[in-house]
Amino acid sequence: GHGDSLFFKPIVHSEVLPSPIIFLDLIKEQLAFPTAGPRPSSQDRWLYNMGPSLAMALAVPPVDAPVVASFSSSTPTEPEDVLKAEDKRSEQTLKCNYQVSAWAIRASTATSFFTRSS
Repeated sequence: GHGDSLFFKPIVHSEVLPSPIIFLDLIKEQLAFPTAGPRPSSQDRWLYNMGPSLAMALAVPPVDAPVVASFSSSTPTEPEDVLKAEDKRSEQTLKCNYQVSAWAIRASTATSFFTRSS
């Protein structure tokens, strides 16, 4: 009856944006050389709904125990720790610019995809 509509919950469909093969290849190439670009963070994964192939490409690979043991713990773990103050500001500016560019590309890709699908 009419009272049933109070308990009706709509089904939420999540749209997964496709990721082109060339984009996946670029990510895999960047992750093959750790200094080539920023590491993906967990925030990138929950702010942006991506397909399983892209999620697998962005997964940070595990490091074997012998490899970890071969590195000295006396060295700084983050590159920012060894930078001068002015270099840190430049580094932060570059990171912010990179993130802005990445989100602009994602937004334009999503807009293009949804425009074509509607």
